[in-house]
Amino acid sequence: MEYNKMHKHFKTPVYAMVLLLVCTVYAAGAMTVYVDDTSGDNGATIDVPISVSSTENIGAMDISLTYDPAVITATGVADGELIADADLTANYTGASGVVNVSLASLNGINGTGAIAVIQFKVVGCEDVTSPLTFSRADAYDLDKPITDADGKVIGYEQMTVETTNATFTATGECDGNNTGDIDGSGGDPTMSDAVYLAKHVVGLSGYETISANGDIDDSGDVTMSDAVYLAKHVVGLSGYETLYPE
Repeated sequence: MEYNKMHKHFKTPVYAMVLLLVCTVYAAGAMTVYVDDTSGDNGATIDVPISVSSTENIGAMDISLTYDPAVITATGVADGELIADADLTANYTGASGVVNVSLASLNGINGTGAIAVIQFKVVGCEDVTSPLTFSRADAYDLDKPITDADGKVIGYEQMTVETTNATFTATGECDGNNTGDIDGSGGDPTMSDAVYLAKHVVGLSGYETISANGDIDDSGDVTMSDAVYLAKHVVGLSGYETLYPE
């Protein structure tokens, strides 16, 4: 399976506006940024919308959402329903376990609905959960520019933002994918699969997606112990003959 890197796309007039947001002060009033509890089967790709409530003339936003990469891995970000064609959206991952979303609007973001939709690949098995937690949620008011002594706009007032976190729950057993072929090369598991799984667990770039159930020791979670178990299985150590023991 290939990991689809998140994209960036910029439109010059809007990008220039984003640069003005460096200088900010806080404004009165509050809006809510939230995600909902959701679930998905092992191996499936799911959409998790990042939504806002009762917004009015948001000029730009910076959002970071954290998750457990042993349960789900981010594969992309799409514009939400509130983002118009003329708006800029720059989506990227800072590291495994966090999705960073930056967006801006020349005309203002208004209403209630999704501003971005994150695609995740489900790598965890039944009943394993991942928190979906906002570590950052900043918004800037297009109606309240900040000017210098010469009247030049140097920024916009920062809005008060409240966040509502959620939980993702993996569903469906992984029995159909219990091959140990973590790297998807085909055939019986090798030491390369154990190394790949270890790199996946620690969150190395390029190893976000695995091609088989990573819960090798059947503990209910994918950890470094699974990579060690798989390595011992490959070299034939006694007690490790069976993958995914019940």
